[in-house]
Amino acid sequence: MHRLICWSLLAFASLWYACQSDYEKMVARETSREVRIDSLFLGFYFGMPQDSFFNYCWSANQSGRCHHGAETDVTSVGYYPGGYSKPVVMNFFPRFENRKIASMWATFRYRDWAPWNKELFSEPLRKEISPLLERWFGSGFLALKTPEGAPFWVKVEANRQVLITLPNDSQVRLEITDLSKAKGKM
Repeated sequence: MHRLICWSLLAFASLWYACQSDYEKMVARETSREVRIDSLFLGFYFGMPQDSFFNYCWSANQSGRCHHGAETDVTSVGYYPGGYSKPVVMNFFPRFENRKIASMWATFRYRDWAPWNKELFSEPLRKEISPLLERWFGSGFLALKTPEGAPFWVKVEANRQVLITLPNDSQVRLEITDLSKAKGKM
């Protein structure tokens, strides 16, 4: 009887694990690690004090590395990553909790995007900026689809989740979140 229960539990556990998605497996594996990854990009990090963020941006603006962002409906910082077939504009801004960076969003677009320039749409841009994102976050992004069929890419490394979406024809959107906040860890 004891053997039957053990085998049944083992079979149930195997079946449960097999039914988990690759994303769920990645989250479970990575968030169970005893390490934190707080780096975001360009020297920003989870937990960076709000004053330090603004001082860093001010200094970067004075040296010409960053500028006022071009997003019309939100406050953002602008950055021009170089080395692409056409000029690329990156806008970003963090979400603060208790005056510290808790998450960060960024959008990328070709500066000269127009509805008739299909070569400047979001999917070719995503492919072109992939080496930059892999330099910042490493390789190993999972390519997935929403229930509606829209593609997205996600990577979880320890507490840091990086989500890449194509919200429209002109933009690649990046969302970086600290999963330990969702789990109540700090």
